[in-house]
Amino acid sequence: MNFFSLYPHGGAVSLVWSRRRNTATLPAAVLFAWLALTAGLAHAQATGTIRASTPPVEYTPFEVVVQTSGSYCFDPVFPLFGDVLYAADTLSVVLTHVISPKQRPDDARVCGQQRKFMLPGLPRGRQSIKVDITSYGGSNSTGARVVETLTTSVDVAPFAASASLITFWTGLYSPSMVLGEGGIQLSSGRFTMFANGWDWLEVGSPDTGYTFKAFAFAAEDRLPEALARLYYVRYPTGYPGAFYTVDKAMSLRLAGEWGQPVFETLTAVGRLNQGACPLGMSSVYQAFHPLAISHRWTQSRAVYAALLANGYQGDGPSWCAPALRGE
Repeated sequence: MNFFSLYPHGGAVSLVWSRRRNTATLPAAVLFAWLALTAGLAHAQATGTIRASTPPVEYTPFEVVVQTSGSYCFDPVFPLFGDVLYAADTLSVVLTHVISPKQRPDDARVCGQQRKFMLPGLPRGRQSIKVDITSYGGSNSTGARVVETLTTSVDVAPFAASASLITFWTGLYSPSMVLGEGGIQLSSGRFTMFANGWDWLEVGSPDTGYTFKAFAFAAEDRLPEALARLYYVRYPTGYPGAFYTVDKAMSLRLAGEWGQPVFETLTAVGRLNQGACPLGMSSVYQAFHPLAISHRWTQSRAVYAALLANGYQGDGPSWCAPALRGE
């Protein structure tokens, strides 16, 4: 009797025609069930994975381990990243197949199914990680094509149980409640001018109209390397306002020159790392007006550009804060 024999080979299935006598036929239902099962097993074995090597903590570097279903060759020294984008709680990473120029032996190329890379940290909460693996795309394309895509979700813990986001606004403090007196400065408490001597630059709801957000923490909390404490020094006598900085040495120097104390806050912002902000943050720019003797801070690149066009001197990015207005 003629029948088919099934031989699994490392997840694949061979269907072999053979001729034997005195052998019972395999029922069709059983045959199809076996085919579906082995195909499912093969698919499961071919599925890649992404995992964090340690439980992620916000704004703290962690290693990502990517296990692909296929074997790909890459350069262990040349930058792995073709692109990195963080938006809407999703980090999208493109791991490139491109190999650096042949300045090393050919055996420097590594082939396999596992690739590791470091992330500089993510904001707290449920975050998605999407990884695209590329390969050569042929002469009629950009030269790269995505051959495998992997996704996962991770829960990023706060750096401290007591840490919480707070909001800073920019206001005019007029202790005599006479409009035009006083100095423009930052405040983490939004009051009305006639109740406490404040008037504000931002309009609308305090939830949407603000200067930047920062982290409030307890004195015993240890800050991640990506965050820095805010210090401020009041301007010299006769000049209302205050200067804010993450540079403790600068705050001590200015305090000595201005004859004012240094205030060490329990507020943290993002630290610039060679000009780059932590993922999920954008720059807070500092500008100074030499006639008004007043500093301004803004997270909006458009506001910063407008200030520079109207008499302010730009000092560039001073620190970072959770992204504002998609910037």
